Amino acid sequence: MAKPKSVKLRSLLMLRTLFKYSDANHPIDWEEMNQHLRPYALDCNRRSMNDTIENLEGFGIKISRNTSKFTCRVWFEDRPLSDSDISYLTFALTTNPYVSPKLAATLLKKMKPFVTVYQEPMLSDNVVLTRKDDEDDSQWRIYTAIQEACSKNLKIQYTKNLLKYDKDKKSVAMEQSVPIWFS
Repeated sequence: MAKPKSVKLRSLLMLRTLFKYSDANHPIDWEEMNQHLRPYALDCNRRSMNDTIENLEGFGIKISRNTSKFTCRVWFEDRPLSDSDISYLTFALTTNPYVSPKLAATLLKKMKPFVTVYQEPMLSDNVVLTRKDDEDDSQWRIYTAIQEACSKNLKIQYTKNLLKYDKDKKSVAMEQSVPIWFS
Protein backbone atom coordinates (compact mmCIF):
# COMPACT_ATOMS: atom_id res chain seq x y z
CA MET A 1 0.00 0.00 0.00
CA ALA A 2 1.39 3.41 -0.94
CA LYS A 3 2.14 5.86 1.83
CA PRO A 4 0.35 9.20 1.84
CA LYS A 5 2.37 12.12 0.54
CA SER A 6 2.42 13.74 3.98
CA VAL A 7 4.26 10.74 5.49
CA LYS A 8 6.86 10.78 2.72
CA LEU A 9 7.27 14.54 2.96
CA ARG A 10 7.54 14.36 6.73
CA SER A 11 10.30 11.73 6.43
CA LEU A 12 12.28 13.88 4.00
CA LEU A 13 11.83 17.02 6.07
CA MET A 14 12.82 15.20 9.24
CA LEU A 15 15.97 13.91 7.54
CA ARG A 16 16.83 17.40 6.31
CA THR A 17 16.19 18.86 9.77
CA LEU A 18 18.32 16.22 11.46
CA PHE A 19 21.14 16.79 8.98
CA LYS A 20 21.10 20.58 9.19
CA TYR A 21 20.11 21.28 12.81
CA SER A 22 21.36 18.38 14.93
CA ASP A 23 24.60 16.86 16.12
CA ALA A 24 25.78 15.16 19.29
CA ASN A 25 25.88 18.52 21.09
CA HIS A 26 22.50 19.66 19.72
CA PRO A 27 19.99 16.79 19.74
CA ILE A 28 16.40 17.45 18.63
CA ASP A 29 13.24 16.29 20.39
CA TRP A 30 9.83 16.00 18.76
CA GLU A 31 8.74 19.49 19.88
CA GLU A 32 11.73 21.06 18.14
CA MET A 33 11.11 18.85 15.12
CA ASN A 34 7.55 20.17 14.95
CA GLN A 35 8.88 23.72 14.70
CA HIS A 36 10.59 22.71 11.44
CA LEU A 37 7.57 20.77 10.15
CA ARG A 38 4.83 23.33 10.85
CA PRO A 39 5.68 25.66 7.92
CA TYR A 40 4.77 22.68 5.69
CA ALA A 41 1.49 22.06 7.54
CA LEU A 42 2.90 18.88 9.06
CA ASP A 43 3.13 17.70 12.60
CA CYS A 44 4.63 14.75 14.42
CA ASN A 45 4.23 13.17 17.80
CA ARG A 46 6.75 11.05 19.65
CA ARG A 47 5.49 7.82 18.10
CA SER A 48 5.53 9.09 14.50
CA MET A 49 9.00 10.53 15.08
CA ASN A 50 10.24 7.15 16.33
CA ASP A 51 8.64 5.38 13.36
CA THR A 52 10.26 7.79 10.90
CA ILE A 53 13.64 7.44 12.61
CA GLU A 54 13.36 3.64 12.39
CA ASN A 55 12.52 3.91 8.67
CA LEU A 56 15.53 6.18 8.07
CA GLU A 57 17.76 3.77 9.99
CA GLY A 58 16.39 0.97 7.80
CA PHE A 59 17.85 2.82 4.81
CA GLY A 60 21.28 2.87 6.48
CA ILE A 61 21.23 6.41 7.87
CA LYS A 62 22.98 6.54 11.23
CA ILE A 63 20.83 8.38 13.75
CA SER A 64 21.57 8.30 17.46
CA ARG A 65 18.94 8.51 20.19
CA ASN A 66 18.74 9.44 23.80
CA THR A 67 15.40 8.08 24.92
CA SER A 68 13.79 8.37 28.33
CA LYS A 69 10.25 7.81 29.56
CA PHE A 70 9.04 11.26 28.52
CA THR A 71 11.47 12.45 25.85
CA CYS A 72 13.24 11.18 22.79
CA ARG A 73 16.17 13.28 21.59
CA VAL A 74 17.80 12.32 18.29
CA TRP A 75 20.66 13.57 16.14
CA PHE A 76 22.30 12.80 12.84
CA GLU A 77 25.40 10.75 13.57
CA ASP A 78 27.16 10.16 10.26
CA ARG A 79 28.55 13.62 9.41
CA PRO A 80 30.52 13.93 6.17
CA LEU A 81 32.63 16.79 7.61
CA SER A 82 33.74 17.12 11.22
CA ASP A 83 34.54 20.46 12.84
CA SER A 84 38.27 19.89 12.43
CA ASP A 85 37.78 18.92 8.75
CA ILE A 86 35.95 22.19 8.14
CA SER A 87 38.57 24.29 9.91
CA TYR A 88 41.39 22.65 7.91
CA LEU A 89 39.53 23.06 4.60
CA THR A 90 38.74 26.68 5.38
CA PHE A 91 42.36 27.35 6.34
CA ALA A 92 43.62 25.65 3.18
CA LEU A 93 41.30 27.67 0.95
CA THR A 94 41.92 31.04 2.54
CA THR A 95 45.70 30.71 2.77
CA ASN A 96 46.36 29.16 -0.62
CA PRO A 97 48.27 31.69 -2.74
CA TYR A 98 46.80 30.17 -5.93
CA VAL A 99 43.21 30.72 -4.82
CA SER A 100 41.99 34.29 -4.94
CA PRO A 101 40.04 35.59 -1.92
CA LYS A 102 36.93 35.90 -4.10
CA LEU A 103 37.18 32.27 -5.26
CA ALA A 104 37.85 31.10 -1.69
CA ALA A 105 34.71 32.92 -0.49
CA THR A 106 32.69 31.37 -3.33
CA LEU A 107 33.94 27.86 -2.54
CA LEU A 108 33.23 28.31 1.17
CA LYS A 109 29.71 29.45 0.33
CA LYS A 110 29.20 26.32 -1.79
CA MET A 111 30.12 24.15 1.22
CA LYS A 112 27.23 25.49 3.37
CA PRO A 113 24.67 22.83 2.32
CA PHE A 114 27.00 20.13 3.64
CA VAL A 115 27.40 21.46 7.17
CA THR A 116 25.14 22.10 10.16
CA VAL A 117 23.99 25.57 11.13
CA TYR A 118 26.42 25.28 14.05
CA GLN A 119 29.34 24.67 11.66
CA GLU A 120 28.46 27.47 9.20
CA PRO A 121 30.35 30.18 11.15
CA MET A 122 33.51 28.12 10.60
CA LEU A 123 33.19 28.81 6.86
CA SER A 124 34.16 32.47 7.21
CA ASP A 125 36.98 34.23 5.38
CA ASN A 126 38.68 35.13 8.67
CA VAL A 127 40.27 31.86 9.70
CA VAL A 128 41.71 31.45 13.16
CA LEU A 129 43.32 28.09 13.69
CA THR A 130 43.94 26.94 17.22
CA ARG A 131 47.16 25.11 17.86
CA LYS A 132 46.91 21.51 18.99
CA ASP A 133 49.26 20.19 21.64
CA ASP A 134 50.76 17.52 19.38
CA GLU A 135 51.63 19.89 16.50
CA ASP A 136 55.24 20.78 15.74
CA ASP A 137 56.12 24.34 16.79
CA SER A 138 58.06 25.16 13.62
CA GLN A 139 55.22 23.86 11.45
CA TRP A 140 52.75 25.99 13.41
CA ARG A 141 54.87 29.12 12.89
CA ILE A 142 54.90 28.43 9.16
CA TYR A 143 51.11 28.07 9.02
CA THR A 144 50.49 31.24 10.99
CA ALA A 145 52.99 33.19 8.86
CA ILE A 146 51.30 31.98 5.67
CA GLN A 147 47.89 32.89 7.06
CA GLU A 148 49.10 36.36 8.05
CA ALA A 149 50.66 36.95 4.64
CA CYS A 150 47.51 35.84 2.82
CA SER A 151 45.22 37.96 4.99
CA LYS A 152 47.40 41.02 4.21
CA ASN A 153 47.76 40.02 0.55
CA LEU A 154 51.56 39.80 0.81
CA LYS A 155 54.04 37.41 -0.80
CA ILE A 156 56.35 35.27 1.28
CA GLN A 157 60.05 35.00 0.46
CA TYR A 158 61.96 31.90 1.47
CA THR A 159 65.53 30.80 0.95
CA LYS A 160 66.42 27.24 -0.07
CA ASN A 161 68.62 26.57 2.94
CA LEU A 162 65.54 26.77 5.15
CA LEU A 163 63.96 23.72 3.54
CA LYS A 164 64.73 20.21 4.71
CA TYR A 165 63.39 16.73 3.93
CA ASP A 166 62.08 14.36 6.51
CA LYS A 167 63.85 11.05 7.10
CA ASP A 168 61.76 9.09 4.59
CA LYS A 169 61.97 11.82 1.91
CA LYS A 170 58.17 11.81 1.71
CA SER A 171 57.62 15.47 2.51
CA VAL A 172 59.38 18.77 2.82
CA ALA A 173 59.39 20.72 6.06
CA MET A 174 60.71 24.21 6.65
CA GLU A 175 63.26 24.88 9.34
CA GLN A 176 62.62 28.43 10.44
CA SER A 177 65.79 29.93 11.83
CA VAL A 178 65.29 33.47 10.52
CA PRO A 179 62.15 35.58 10.35
CA ILE A 180 59.90 35.24 7.32
CA TRP A 181 60.08 38.28 5.12
CA PHE A 182 56.97 39.73 3.53
CA SER A 183 56.94 41.74 0.34
